[in-house]
Amino acid sequence: MQASASNDLKKIKDTVYLWNSLEVHIVPPGTYLMSGAIDYKINSSLSPVAAAKGLPQVTAPGSVNLSAVLYRQFVKETYWRSASYVDKTSKQNVCSAVHVASGRCVSLREQQYTTREKISDAGWTEGTNMKDVQSIKLQVQISDVYAPVAFIIQPGHIMLSDRFHLPPRCKL
Repeated sequence: MQASASNDLKKIKDTVYLWNSLEVHIVPPGTYLMSGAIDYKINSSLSPVAAAKGLPQVTAPGSVNLSAVLYRQFVKETYWRSASYVDKTSKQNVCSAVHVASGRCVSLREQQYTTREKISDAGWTEGTNMKDVQSIKLQVQISDVYAPVAFIIQPGHIMLSDRFHLPPRCKL
């Protein structure tokens, strides 16, 4: 699973492959039940209703909890990048006293000066940006006796699973 601890996504746009990543979980051998799921309906909001806070008690066959959340999206976009510069400080020896008759330098002193160097040009570039959008989080909890799927993982086995989605026709 890809993760970024800072806003480096803009700087490393060529190495970010959103939704093309694998999520790896190392789990102990045993029997596993599909007894719940979480999904999001992006760019949606719930109508305000008076309801109890928190997750309800799971009863047979289970429960569904809807909550309003901010969902973080990563969006590729084109933006203007200003030119970047770096200032460099250098030193040089300069003549501070000249013999009038001969024109020769008789005293030197050190002088500092600063130059500015361009390290990148201005222009349009593509990058990845984050934005939080209002969404509905759907949490389903199914009692173990009603779990629709059970599977066994043996020691040393690898299980691959696609992500489960709500069908687009589902209305929340």
